Amino acid sequence: MMPQRVHERLGLPIDTGINWRINGYKDKTRAMLEEAKPIGCCHDVSIDVGGIEVKGQIFIVQYCDSDIILGRPWERVVRAHYINEDDGSYTVIIKSPDGRRIVQFTAAKAEHERNREFVRNAEEGTVGSDFLKV
Repeated sequence: MMPQRVHERLGLPIDTGINWRINGYKDKTRAMLEEAKPIGCCHDVSIDVGGIEVKGQIFIVQYCDSDIILGRPWERVVRAHYINEDDGSYTVIIKSPDGRRIVQFTAAKAEHERNREFVRNAEEGTVGSDFLKV
């Protein structure tokens, strides 16, 4: 899935004769669109991640917080394998369709701001701390 702003910058040919609905992404985005309906689809787009290139379909939507969301179809083609490491980092391993090339990369570093033990700082208290007093 790709937002219209990125599609316009790339100038990919688009098929607007589709009648699909996308489910399961941001409620805020869905509300803005009224229906989670793509504007169109770009067929056979070359997607290169770490030197592993595959072709896939990219749905173009009016709003999306990310520049691209590859999703399950891409994961299936590259046989993506995800590892939550002991240090808190997130490792991804992907393979070329012919199996001759394997790429491993860190998708999220352990020290990333989203990787934290609590939602609030210790000074602010933790969620549910009033209920967990023993």
